[in-house]
Amino acid sequence: MFKHGLQGNKETNRSILLKIQCIVVFILLALFTLGCDDSQNTSAPPPENNKQVDVSSNKNASNKNETNKQDSNDNTEGVSAKDYLGTWNCERCTIVIEKDGDKYIANISWPKSSNETREWVYFCKYDKEKAILVCKGNGLCTDAMVYDNGKEVDVNVYDDGKCEFKMREGVLKWHDKKDNVAKNMVFKK
Repeated sequence: MFKHGLQGNKETNRSILLKIQCIVVFILLALFTLGCDDSQNTSAPPPENNKQVDVSSNKNASNKNETNKQDSNDNTEGVSAKDYLGTWNCERCTIVIEKDGDKYIANISWPKSSNETREWVYFCKYDKEKAILVCKGNGLCTDAMVYDNGKEVDVNVYDDGKCEFKMREGVLKWHDKKDNVAKNMVFKK
């Protein structure tokens, strides 16, 4: 009696598994949303460049120069490859970085809706001089879709993605060189 109940239909078991996965993703999204820096609202459009310049004061120019100096003078002291390992979150987007031999694999999941998720897989090397992870062109991007009938379809978007991951002061930035999708996003563990 129990033998037939436990075996079940493979199609039914797959459908149940997909429903459970959707519920888990929904719960994780709710939890991960709390982990993103509130000052970084990536759903709002970026501010437009103001073409008017206040010529009576050089404050704007000096502030801009200070910002550029901070960006170019990255403090890499104390940053090591192992600091990148783990799960990083910002809003609905999750980055999981793992080590595999001398390579680092970054798996990124960014749900577009309840039944569609864009996923990236980057195979990176650690640049000791810059203290960053770099993928030079073998990154994979896929759209994963789950239909109402439980059927899952993965669509390859591209397989030549490039990126850099930069971790400073406990936050991670993903610099996507293909689509620039992660601009201004700040990821936290």
